[in-house]
Amino acid sequence: MSIIIEFPNKEQLSYRKTEAWIRATLGNTNLSPDEINEIVEEFKKYYEELKPSFKSEMKLSANMSLSDQQVDSIRIAYKESTDKIFEYFMKLLASSQHIIIDLLAREKLKK
Repeated sequence: MSIIIEFPNKEQLSYRKTEAWIRATLGNTNLSPDEINEIVEEFKKYYEELKPSFKSEMKLSANMSLSDQQVDSIRIAYKESTDKIFEYFMKLLASSQHIIIDLLAREKLKK
């Protein structure tokens, strides 16, 4: 039997927080409430596509005869490593979201 270490599943910022940020940011522009609503609805489509949804696990062979302490050390190191990966990609995701919102707002402001 294998030893299974689950990939830590980090939840990205909730959509409500993202939407609140969009509304607050765009509320300081010349966009009307209806235009802001349109941008929020259009962004929601992109958000769903960008939202990371990934689950994985690392399997270690039971034949390795690892002690509980060794398994715990591997689990901790693995979690620290994947936390850094998630942090990096969450920053990229946030930047992508900002760019998309900026482009959607600029398009509305041109009209």
